[in-house]
Amino acid sequence: MAATDISEATPDGEADDRGKQAAREAFEQLEDKDTEKKGGAKRIVIILLAVLLLGGGGGTAYMFMFAPETSEEVVEVVEEALPPARTVYVHMDRLVVRTQGPDGRRQNVVLQLVLDLKSYNRSRVAEARPRLREAFLKALFQPPLRRLPDGEAIDVTDIKERLRVAGDRVMGEGVILDVLLHNVTVGYGL
Repeated sequence: MAATDISEATPDGEADDRGKQAAREAFEQLEDKDTEKKGGAKRIVIILLAVLLLGGGGGTAYMFMFAPETSEEVVEVVEEALPPARTVYVHMDRLVVRTQGPDGRRQNVVLQLVLDLKSYNRSRVAEARPRLREAFLKALFQPPLRRLPDGEAIDVTDIKERLRVAGDRVMGEGVILDVLLHNVTVGYGL
């Protein structure tokens, strides 16, 4: 039919106008269909985003309002789940410290140490033995060992405190419960 319209056209271009008008209408109909398709996809995306935002907000509100306090409850549950840790003793190598006696002669102080700790810390202490030994020696050499008021005997409580502080520096506080002096020997030497 469009061909007959064009053949019957008048010389003033009326057929051209009708063809252009038909083309415009067809283009607008195609645009409307594309817009409807795109608009539907946009609507779905907007709805999904709204659902996600509302779900996230609702979940957060639930966590803050109805969730139990976790810090104290978790600690209690963990303490109940762990078997009671038993105390173990780790023997250290002998430490020899040279010091000066009250009469000015050199003395060798030989210490045999035993570390008191919980069983779950045994492997950590075993791995750190060389560092512990070095820290213990440094603690015993600086400053010089204190003596009891009589001037003869070495203050054993001072030695234990120095060793405990040095152990805490290496292993962290509370890992080594106590430093036991198994044997202390003081002898004169070179």
